Amino acid sequence: MPASVSRGDQLDNARAYAARHPERCRVIADEQLTDTGVLVQACAALSVVPRGGQVARPRPEAAADRIADLVLQAADPRR
Repeated sequence: MPASVSRGDQLDNARAYAARHPERCRVIADEQLTDTGVLVQACAALSVVPRGGQVARPRPEAAADRIADLVLQAADPRR
């Protein structure tokens, strides 16, 4: 939600969650979404999943697939 229409508490909540769970969440301001590299970097960072104390190799394609599924589900709830 852009800062121009938000009271700010949603962004504060998102930032607090991201600070506690950096492996699960990245906060990206709407204003930054004009640069596709920002979203790609966030997806790549979130696709690294710790397994048994070791960090897996980045799998940006897995993150991209998951995001695409979520977008399609939002567009068609019957999916």
